[in-house]
Amino acid sequence: MKYIFYLGVFILFNFNSYSQELKAISSTITQNSNLAREFCGTDEIHKQKMKNDSDYRLRHLQTIENIKQAQIESKSSSEIYQVPVVVHVMHKGEEIGVGYNLSDLEVRAGIEYLNNFWRKMPGTNGDEEGVDMQIEFALAIQDENGDCTNGINRVNMSDNYDYFNFGVARYSNGIGISDESLKEYSRWDPLRYYNIWLVHEIEGENCDYNNGDFIGGYAYTAGAHGQVYDGTVLLVCSFEDDLNSTFAHEMGH
Repeated sequence: MKYIFYLGVFILFNFNSYSQELKAISSTITQNSNLAREFCGTDEIHKQKMKNDSDYRLRHLQTIENIKQAQIESKSSSEIYQVPVVVHVMHKGEEIGVGYNLSDLEVRAGIEYLNNFWRKMPGTNGDEEGVDMQIEFALAIQDENGDCTNGINRVNMSDNYDYFNFGVARYSNGIGISDESLKEYSRWDPLRYYNIWLVHEIEGENCDYNNGDFIGGYAYTAGAHGQVYDGTVLLVCSFEDDLNSTFAHEMGH
């Protein structure tokens, strides 16, 4: 997957300025919304993986070394990298378009909001300080068998008590179904697609949490590429909000 490697290099050299844009956007949200107090759950996962998973640690260090030694291929200013994604809607048994089982239109809107930030689209909430990353995320049009798809995969989780009541936990001993178990319910080949799981709660909390301190989403770094756990887990409430930069931030990992 050569394009994935160069995509990682491109992101490394450009995401620093983009992260400053996200910080500025987050500061603006802080003044107006309870969403300001949500935080990214990636750093803690990465720290634990680096400490306890020798394979992950070696992959991460090797990826960093590869990127340092790589030379970016010549690229025209108009060339856009496009990453195929599949969105797994992990709902609680609702009808499509009800509750956490987002409609196709709502899922497409969430991907549009993501691209607004990454492409710095004029007239949108993504048009702040920073740069156009020249990277777009597109719902897959072919599934793993080569059949047509809209890139949206719906999974009824109503029969799982832990998920239904508490959502997903980053660790096996956390509140809710474990991250590993969640992804076993639905996962497309991580070497061909970027997987996104939409959940109603992370560790029993979401945007309605009274204290406002909740995990809006989490992801894995480039060293996890191709692994069964790679991808982004995101709260539905963060995904649906065009003001919220959480999704764009997680995809930067």
